[in-house]
Amino acid sequence: MIDTWPHEIQAFETSDGNIYRSLDIAQAHQKRIDGAVIATKALRDGQSLGASMRAGGFLAVGILPELDSIFASTKLVISHWQCRDQPGYSPIDVRPDGLVRVFGDAGSWSGPYGNWCSLHEIAEYWHWQRRRSEVGS
Repeated sequence: MIDTWPHEIQAFETSDGNIYRSLDIAQAHQKRIDGAVIATKALRDGQSLGASMRAGGFLAVGILPELDSIFASTKLVISHWQCRDQPGYSPIDVRPDGLVRVFGDAGSWSGPYGNWCSLHEIAEYWHWQRRRSEVGS
């Protein structure tokens, strides 16, 4: 028996324009999109990165507690991005996959720079900076 083409299919679109054939997968992706919007707003409204990520559903309570000490106004040293160890990079927004954009200018040879970082990377930058300041005091 020969099928006729094309076939009609059912699909679901999320607010970022992605198309999914499964409603469950589309809803899960939309939840991450909404969580990123919530987390970014909370961060910009002055909440800590940890509180913002929990509000967006990206971080469980008690995980990476050091993120509660990092705010959008916090300046981090990310030595492999810059020419000197001057704090200058801050978390500014959140992506639906839970990565955080860190951006600033602290001596990068090409000027202001930013990139997406995992929460673990940001926590490590925070620890590195704290250890360095304790040794220097």
